[in-house]
Amino acid sequence: MVRFLQPKHLIICFALYISAEYALFPFLSRHPDLILAIETLPYLFSVFALQHLARACHGRYRRRFWMFISWASACYAAAQLSWITYDQLLNIKAPLVSFGDVFWNLQSAIYLFALIYLISNKRGSVQTFRLLFDTMIFVVSAAVMSWEFVLRPNLDYLLAGSGWWGVYTSASYPVSDVAVLGCLFMMHGKAFPKASVLPLFAGFCLYIVADTVYLLQVASNTYRIGNWSDPLYTGMIFTIMVAASYSARVAPEDIDKPVDPRYGSRTRYALTYGSMVALLILMLRRLESYNMGIVFYTSLTVVGLIIIRQVTILLENDRLMGRLQQMLERTRTLAFYDQLSLLPNRRYFEMKAKEALEQAESSKAEHRMLAVLFIDLDRFKNVNDSYGHDAGDSLIHAVTERLTKLAGERHFVARMGGDEFTMLCQEIGSEQELQQLAQEILAEIAKPIRLEPGEFCMSASIGIAVYPRDGTTIACLLKNADTALYKAKALGKNRCVLYTEKFSQDLAAKLVLENELRRAFEQQELMLYYQPQIEAASGRLAGVEALIRWRKQGDVMVSPAEFIPVAEESGLIVPIGEWILRTACLQAKQWMDTGCGPLQMSVNVSPRQFIEANFVDRVASTLQQTGLPPERLVLEITEGIAIAMEDEQETAEKLRELKQLGVRISMDDFGTGYSSLGYLRRFQVDELKIAQTFIFEVPGDSEKASIVQAILAMARTLKLKVIAEGVETEEQYRFLRDEGCDWIQGYFFHKPMTSEEMSRLLTGN
Repeated sequence: MVRFLQPKHLIICFALYISAEYALFPFLSRHPDLILAIETLPYLFSVFALQHLARACHGRYRRRFWMFISWASACYAAAQLSWITYDQLLNIKAPLVSFGDVFWNLQSAIYLFALIYLISNKRGSVQTFRLLFDTMIFVVSAAVMSWEFVLRPNLDYLLAGSGWWGVYTSASYPVSDVAVLGCLFMMHGKAFPKASVLPLFAGFCLYIVADTVYLLQVASNTYRIGNWSDPLYTGMIFTIMVAASYSARVAPEDIDKPVDPRYGSRTRYALTYGSMVALLILMLRRLESYNMGIVFYTSLTVVGLIIIRQVTILLENDRLMGRLQQMLERTRTLAFYDQLSLLPNRRYFEMKAKEALEQAESSKAEHRMLAVLFIDLDRFKNVNDSYGHDAGDSLIHAVTERLTKLAGERHFVARMGGDEFTMLCQEIGSEQELQQLAQEILAEIAKPIRLEPGEFCMSASIGIAVYPRDGTTIACLLKNADTALYKAKALGKNRCVLYTEKFSQDLAAKLVLENELRRAFEQQELMLYYQPQIEAASGRLAGVEALIRWRKQGDVMVSPAEFIPVAEESGLIVPIGEWILRTACLQAKQWMDTGCGPLQMSVNVSPRQFIEANFVDRVASTLQQTGLPPERLVLEITEGIAIAMEDEQETAEKLRELKQLGVRISMDDFGTGYSSLGYLRRFQVDELKIAQTFIFEVPGDSEKASIVQAILAMARTLKLKVIAEGVETEEQYRFLRDEGCDWIQGYFFHKPMTSEEMSRLLTGN
């Protein structure tokens, strides 16, 4: 049925039905019962049509609104049927005020209730209360106007027909009509689409016109069934059905759009206060005749309603001002305070620091210092990753309490975000006092912190910048304090460092070097050199190690010790490492294909490269693409890999996967770390490379020689191959050979060389 109730279908039915009414009524003037039946049929149909359309609407308030309108249609149909009962069953003329008027008044009341319900929807209780008062003021004023200009001139006729009940009934029509009109103005353009509002507005306008004509004709005793104004009621219900049909077609996503509580306020105020002004004008006119009567008392009622309304507005304004103050405080808190630690945030810190700098600049007490401390918690990420963010948040709270306690009233603490804090230190007498404060901070943070997962021991790094030596603006001081913090981290963490100009110079140089390295990699300025590895017992060339070199434009060589740390820190080591692995494997395969013997290719793997999730897959893919047998490849790792992975089990699992590919694992720089023996046991490596620091001074240094002998003895027990690198003298070579070292690598035999030079060495040319 909803498909049939399309707007275009209803408009066609409306045009045909109204045309038929106006065409038939002149011929049916002697049959009022048929005219009443013709007028009643559209309303009976609308009851069911509106209920179907209401159920098709999206949104509870729309469905209820159209259900209310269907009930009003039922009331109109009941009123019409009561008139048919008088005429056909009772065979009497309907009285001036009949039982049908009860249903018509109920219809008007339902219309008014439905419109108020629609207008008040999505408004607060105070707005709804105010809206009801506005409606009451408007309705009371309209009732007085109806009494003064419609009912009072015809009072004698109405009293003669049905007494005061007739007067009341007759007065209810214009009053309710005006109230409906006011609600329409307040509702216009609200949540309904224009396509729905316009026919709804037109329908109620037809209803008001028809009611007004009917009342005037009844008051003048000229009304007859089949009057020209009767089809207006039919037109009204058809246009309302068109509005309901448009409403049922509104998309679900458009039904819950918020409504501005100020919407319709101008129209509402104009109707409310305009009706009051009209009432006052009427009262002033009555003053001349000293015949105030009902106008006076009604005016007092309206004034009372307006006073109550204004009181509620004042109370609501006070409440809103209180809420506004709370919201402003909340906004200030959100704008200037960190929500986790409740410390001032970066914005507030910079404002406070700017004020302090201005005060320090204007002050003549130059013997007092002002400084910015940049504090960063060491290894805070480990806590978050291991125990979750709740533990990390609790740790931030604990550190906040300690910093706040140390700062006291003299200093200003803020949280910059994450695990970074800043402290604005004022009234500092000397750098020694400043460093003493920083040491107190380090000591306080280092105290054990008891949290739900357990007890934590944290450390921190602090960078310090002093005004005006290290900067005259807060931005410059923060930047330099951060630079000093970076230096503290590089020196091993858990320390404080005062900024010096050299830090910025070093950092700038490092940034320049990083950009040059990135460009060099893109422009293929990097190359591989190869250093032979010699079997100690026979002197046979058994393997090579791939070493990266950087030849800048102008034939300038850059030391790996200079650019490798920059590549590690910037992450460039990952693509560079992949290029090294692929290039070395291709070269090893080329030498193998030319019959240069079963050479072993050793490639260094950086910790940053090793922690990549797809590292094992990249190695397998490289071996497959280059065709190099896996047993010819040796990956050299250091203890730094275990530290970078932060999970020894995960590190051991990744090494096990590499060994399953057939790749050999070598522990580089063995003996330099306090836990090398532990890592050797857990990681199941295939060979060891003794660090150069032990080789340089053997056999002359007996202590170093004893360490080398111990490493060689342990390797024999574990059946591990040992390579000594950095061998430069014959004495070193003979000592290592006699002690059972397997392979030798160093300048004593060969320096690192290009692939072409290495090829000539392998072929004996």
